[in-house]
Amino acid sequence: MKRSIKVMLAVTLGLAALVLNPWFGVTSGYDYGAPEMRAAIEGTWRLTLTPNDGPRREITFRIAQGAGPKEPHASSHALVRSAAACGHRSLVKNAEACMDLSEMPLEITVLDGGTPVRAAGAARFEVPGTTFTNGWLEAQIADVYVSGRVAPNGETSEVTARETAGKQRNLLSTLQRIGR
Repeated sequence: MKRSIKVMLAVTLGLAALVLNPWFGVTSGYDYGAPEMRAAIEGTWRLTLTPNDGPRREITFRIAQGAGPKEPHASSHALVRSAAACGHRSLVKNAEACMDLSEMPLEITVLDGGTPVRAAGAARFEVPGTTFTNGWLEAQIADVYVSGRVAPNGETSEVTARETAGKQRNLLSTLQRIGR
């Protein structure tokens, strides 16, 4: 008897949610998707590094949306809402607790005179929340780890760079998209 009451209550609540909000469960609540994230982050970029004790150095590279995990997963190629009760969608498997966050793995290719010379290390672009006001880039590019904010129009701020080989020091840096 108790079980049938619980089932009826669940059905009643579900129907009430649909009557009050017919889009309940259909829309994601996010006002952006993969196209907006790609528009912000994909393209050709220049990282300028200025160490205190050496010459200025520039690294030109291309960013593209990554392919995601090697094993098949429903969210490998598109932003999808996770099955969790909270808002989180991911291009890769996720395990964290409640937080609205969109993740996009990136492929970085270092260029020399416009010619691809090598793939760089791991990179990702994350946008917290359901509205895209700023995202966060984290990338290993050549021998430098770079992080910074990226706005929907591709403008950057709060860029930091750190050598990952040799002296492993923080470097004065700028990051600018120079082409789509």
